[in-house]
Amino acid sequence: ARAPETVDEWRAVPEAGLAAATNGELFADPAGEFTSVRAALLDFYPEELRLAKLARRLHAAGQSGQYNWPRCLRRGEGVAAMLAVAGFVDAVLAAAFLLARRFRPFPKWAHRALGQLPAPGPRLHGLLSELVASSAAAPAHGLDLAEEISALLAGSLRALGLSSAPSDFLVDHAREVAGRVADPVLRRLAGAA
Repeated sequence: ARAPETVDEWRAVPEAGLAAATNGELFADPAGEFTSVRAALLDFYPEELRLAKLARRLHAAGQSGQYNWPRCLRRGEGVAAMLAVAGFVDAVLAAAFLLARRFRPFPKWAHRALGQLPAPGPRLHGLLSELVASSAAAPAHGLDLAEEISALLAGSLRALGLSSAPSDFLVDHAREVAGRVADPVLRRLAGAA
């Protein structure tokens, strides 16, 4: 057994499987084989793959939560609005794990694990809980929360030197992050090609 070595190998492994292999306590590994593989996995994705994935998720978050959701609400399209909220939450979760260089677990565990990531994980955890609770009952408040979440992610991207976009529109940041990817295949994954 070994860790993925090429970008194609990394892309072929489901992220939840990577999360399972890198989380939890290891009770026995006499030969040290799993410990060696786990150490390689903990080095995380190759940087260009991480950036391509991050750009794609930032773009999805901006399109779903900042662009489509308010438009669906204005048109009275409740089901479409909830789909936009779900897309935003999923993309924000994915982006937060990528920023923290941690693999996202299965969806049923992702929100809980978000609260244990380094900043902005705990703050995003609370804001996403509040957003989900208010998205149907108080959509105007939910939209405000989506903008607060987006501003928090944008600030994190700036602080990490991954983007200098002045706006809080996550699609703007996605473009900057994607621009850091040189590999043509990964640029397409990032949405930059």
